[in-house]
Amino acid sequence: MEDTNVYGNFKYERDSVDQGKKAREHAVLFGVDHKLHKQVLTYIEGAYARTRTTESKKGVKTEKEKSVGVGLRVYF
Repeated sequence: MEDTNVYGNFKYERDSVDQGKKAREHAVLFGVDHKLHKQVLTYIEGAYARTRTTESKKGVKTEKEKSVGVGLRVYF
């Protein structure tokens, strides 16, 4: 199992503009990769992100995003 890795990442981001618009994002990413050969790596990743936007006149808006990625990396 030394050729298999599990990894994760968390992101917290705040953004503010002078006109009263604020954005806050929380995101989580988890993945697993496996080395098939010394130059070939397969992986699968899953991510979930939530963005909350506040505008002074429009109120609060929340957006959610889910994604899955599968791939093959070849180093040469």
